[in-house]
This record gives sequence, structure tokens and C-alpha cells, in this order.
Amino acid sequence: MSANNQILIKYKKPSYFVLDKDIEAKDKYGYPVGNAKTLEKAVAIANAYLKKNMVEYGIRIKLPKKK
Repeated sequence: MSANNQILIKYKKPSYFVLDKDIEAKDKYGYPVGNAKTLEKAVAIANAYLKKNMVEYGIRIKLPKKK
């Protein structure tokens, strides 16, 4: 059985949101895992989640495009 998911860290002012996202789902969002004010704290939340849950495709970080 496949977990078919990944952890998505998405920046949206003023926080980083950590989501458990099904990669086949067409929606933009996933199951909320947590949020943090810094990228380092968001990665720490994602790593703690990875230790306790099955995640098949690892962590993806989506940052805003530079202007």
C-alpha cells in the first residue's frame, strides 16, 4: 500500500504552513500539520511529523517568486 503523499511547506505572509498533501488530489491544500514564523521552524515541524507518520515523497518547499 502506498501513502502517496508529501509534506508541503508553503509560505503565505506572515507564516510558513506545513501541510500533508495527497499528490494525486486536485485541490491546492492538504491536511494541516502546523505553521511557523520561520522556515527553520517549519522544517522542524515537518521532520517531527515524518518521524511519526508515513510520507512517501518527502518534503517540498514552495516559496513565493522573487519580483
